[in-house]
Amino acid sequence: MAGREANKDVGAEPQRADGDGGEKNLTSCQRFGVCYAVGLALVLVVVTSAIALGVSTRGRVDPYFSVEISGMEGLDPLRSPVVFPESNLTLRVDNRRPIRQYCREKSTVTISYSQVDMAWGELPAFCVERRSASELSVPLSRPQVLLPRQLRDRMASDMHVGKLELGVEIEPSRPQDADRPCYLSCIIMSGHLDEPQLCKQFCV
Repeated sequence: MAGREANKDVGAEPQRADGDGGEKNLTSCQRFGVCYAVGLALVLVVVTSAIALGVSTRGRVDPYFSVEISGMEGLDPLRSPVVFPESNLTLRVDNRRPIRQYCREKSTVTISYSQVDMAWGELPAFCVERRSASELSVPLSRPQVLLPRQLRDRMASDMHVGKLELGVEIEPSRPQDADRPCYLSCIIMSGHLDEPQLCKQFCV
């Protein structure tokens, strides 16, 4: 018996134990393969997140909006209390998005002077493809708004010095049904009525 046990131990490597009773290598990053895999996984997560964020941000780039009004030659505030002539508004949408189209629900267009509504129209729902531009024409209805003499005199004075400002507001017809209702606000100056004027967009 003693001889067989002695022979069994011949050639066996001595077991080396540390003070904790385990191998030190199990609690360190000296095992290069494991550390490399973990590091590579972290890099991939960061890169993927950055790409996803970039695509999402680029997809939300707002288009350029501009408006112009045609048929305003008959605007004469001193001739009649009903001063706004028959006219059309043209909305130009320049969609700069590289990866998605821009769509807008049916909207209401209102033209005002000194916070008094002068005319309005309906802009139908539309979509503009990515990296494309489109123009939409909106016939403006002329409401029977009677301006007081004082306001007409102010309008005539503003026109004379080239400082007449017409406000253009474009808002969703049913904002409660929109996922992200957006509003357009534009200013058209006299002397530039038939020239495109940039608009600002506000979304809530």
